[in-house]
Amino acid sequence: PRWFRDEYTVARQRNKPVTKEDVDEMKLRIRALEALPTKKEAEAKQRKKMKQARRMEQVRARAQAIAGQDELSGSAKVRALETLYKNSGVLKKKRTFAGKTYVVASGQGQRKQVGKGGRGNRIKYVDKRMLSDKRGAAASRARAGKDSKRRR
Repeated sequence: PRWFRDEYTVARQRNKPVTKEDVDEMKLRIRALEALPTKKEAEAKQRKKMKQARRMEQVRARAQAIAGQDELSGSAKVRALETLYKNSGVLKKKRTFAGKTYVVASGQGQRKQVGKGGRGNRIKYVDKRMLSDKRGAAASRARAGKDSKRRR
């Protein structure tokens, strides 16, 4: 039958020889494709960039408005611009702690580790209460220092 003859001719063909260089080239191509981010990851990064650019544009417009005000002095403009950039969140840098990783405990007595753990990393489990107490103590120390300076 004709169908048998057609399949037989296809199945009977010899495989073309593949050299080691061809295989290595294919592996390199596959590795390059695997290294690329997925479509969703690329879209998320692009959304983040666009959002950051939009925020930066808004801050730039406000800065232009502040710089264009003639009734403010130079030092007042500088102070206003500093507070604008500080409060806008555009130029925030990632906080790093020297050698210690702080992990926020998510619930009562739970310790959920985020990121790489293991040997060499010192991990301190904290909760919101502990952090706010620490901030409050630092603020009260600062206030006490200012008060003592005023008394002199």
